[in-house]
Amino acid sequence: MAGCSGGNHDSVGGSAAGEAQQYSFAPEEVLPDLQREFESSSIVERGVVSSNYVNESPYEVTALDLLSNTDTPDGTEYEFTATIENDNFITDMTVNALQQDTRYTFDVVDSTTTPKKGVDYDNENGIMEATSVLAEDGTTCTVENIESYDYWFATVTKGGIYTYKFDKTGWLFDSTDAAEKTEYKDIEGTYVQPAGELVTYSDFKVSNLVPSTGAFHISFTQQEYVNSFKETMQKTSVELDAGIKPVDGSSEDGAMDDGIIYEFQAHGTTDKGDKTASMNGYLGVDKSGNKILYITDCSVDSILVTGVGDQNRITEISDWAMLKE
Repeated sequence: MAGCSGGNHDSVGGSAAGEAQQYSFAPEEVLPDLQREFESSSIVERGVVSSNYVNESPYEVTALDLLSNTDTPDGTEYEFTATIENDNFITDMTVNALQQDTRYTFDVVDSTTTPKKGVDYDNENGIMEATSVLAEDGTTCTVENIESYDYWFATVTKGGIYTYKFDKTGWLFDSTDAAEKTEYKDIEGTYVQPAGELVTYSDFKVSNLVPSTGAFHISFTQQEYVNSFKETMQKTSVELDAGIKPVDGSSEDGAMDDGIIYEFQAHGTTDKGDKTASMNGYLGVDKSGNKILYITDCSVDSILVTGVGDQNRITEISDWAMLKE
């Protein structure tokens, strides 16, 4: 419940022509015209509090009681109490009015508004349709907007409990009790590469997963192979430390149902050449629903089996979907 005073006024009806004639009216003579004009005013049309966070709803006058009417040189002055109501609010108010011929001017002297319910939406927090809980005192409401996603590699919880407070201006956002949490799981194990590739990654294993952070370890062997320059590369062992970093990517390949790509970056060593290696990719599913560790790019230092001069070589591959066994 909130109160306010002053600042709301409206003029309706025709323009005054010359000096208005002055009369004294009994309430039963005044009320029908006064209520009709008041009902068509912007005060009733818009209400006295904002419609932020609630669906638009037309107001209606549910009570009007005349307190006084006085003839003055400027016209007939009225003071009355009124109640206006819609689906969202009930407002009790005291109003001063001035009648000049057929023209009425209304001014809200003070008002008290009580919410009938809580908020309906909150676009800023992604809540399109809210089921809010209004506190008994009518000054706050809460919306629980928690979404859960269960992927093969993680359980993700998003959203939280949102609190709104009501004051004389309407509903205002107050605070969030966040429920954000990601717990990684089940990525440890063996993965196999797609068939037909020039380079072979064997014994590709993920281990040492830290569920709370998404840190994990990758090890594999890059088998001996002949590159496009007819050079034979030695078999190379690779050890990488990786970490998952969720990034927004709702319109991109690799995005999960929550619009997030669960990317990883890995850096480590080899036992050949300059002894460095790196890998980037993401965890997800392919079009057939298979569990994949997708390698967007990987660089492995190795060395030639035979040759002269600088024998260090870097093997680079890209766009592999490693299938989890």
